Amino acid sequence: MKRISLFLMLAVLAPVAALAQQTPPPQQASQSATSAQADANPVSSAVRGLLERQSKNILAAVDEMPADKFTYRPTPAQITFGHLVMHMAGSNFHLCAAISGMEAPKTEELKETDPKEKLAAALKSSFDFCTTSAGKNRRFEIRRGGADARKFQPDARGRDDSAYG
Repeated sequence: MKRISLFLMLAVLAPVAALAQQTPPPQQASQSATSAQADANPVSSAVRGLLERQSKNILAAVDEMPADKFTYRPTPAQITFGHLVMHMAGSNFHLCAAISGMEAPKTEELKETDPKEKLAAALKSSFDFCTTSAGKNRRFEIRRGGADARKFQPDARGRDDSAYG
């Protein structure tokens, strides 16, 4: 009985083991090389993945918001939705330029009262710039030793001055 069970187990596992030893098709081999290259810098890979995922979500949310609600303010002390979109677009240009070392494209100054189409286009453009700068700069990390790198270092109080210019 034990011999039959052992024989059946070997008969089932042998083809699986043989398949595991085969070389992958060319398409899978190139995907493995790409993933190995992406894993060379896991922080950069994580930033690129986060950028891709969040840009889709944020742009979809902006598209869903009706144009007349861009002036919506949850409480009198909070910013409007239009101001939030304007802020995200400006932040994307500033941060992605600083991280990648590329110069941000010149854009028209936005106002929170601008129409939805203009704010949404600016936000999409900012995400496109971030995606482009992340793709062109292999490492997509803060440049060491330059003035830009110092902007992201905390001061003596532990504050990050990157948001303050």
